[in-house]
Amino acid sequence: MKNDTTGTALLVIAIVASLLVALFILALGTTGTMMGGGGMMGGDAGYGFSGTWLAILAVAVIVLIVSIVLLVARLSGNPESGAPSAVIPNIATQPVAMTPPEENRQTTDDHMISRLLDGDERNLYQMIASAGGSILQKDIVSKKVFSKAKVTRLLDKLEERELIVRERYGATNRIRIAK
Repeated sequence: MKNDTTGTALLVIAIVASLLVALFILALGTTGTMMGGGGMMGGDAGYGFSGTWLAILAVAVIVLIVSIVLLVARLSGNPESGAPSAVIPNIATQPVAMTPPEENRQTTDDHMISRLLDGDERNLYQMIASAGGSILQKDIVSKKVFSKAKVTRLLDKLEERELIVRERYGATNRIRIAK
């Protein structure tokens, strides 16, 4: 972490220093104090830069641009820069809980399944779920919500979608929610 902070500080210093040098050279050039011999500017429109000052200005601008790019790469955690992020954490390495806790999973699954079913299928599925996930088929019919034939058709659809399991239980079936 110390190298990270040191590297960032050096980049900031390089940016400030190169910016100051560039501004200083530009200020001197606009006042005409850097004119070469006799006041002739050699075709320049008002700026009196000699070749040496132009070279120093170009180097300062290049250092400024490179420093800014490196600083932005360091602060954004760009993996190509080889510098770890100093500000933004790398969330790709942090574990993400994608499933609800075990005790809430069944109620979450039941809720999502019931939202995907149509009206009568949903009502029957919720009836099974509210009975603790297991109920006898004859008990569903005895509630007189659906006819015996309608219960059979709805259970066929739910079983086809693999949401419930029917098991023979004497003269009737035990219906339970599939796990």
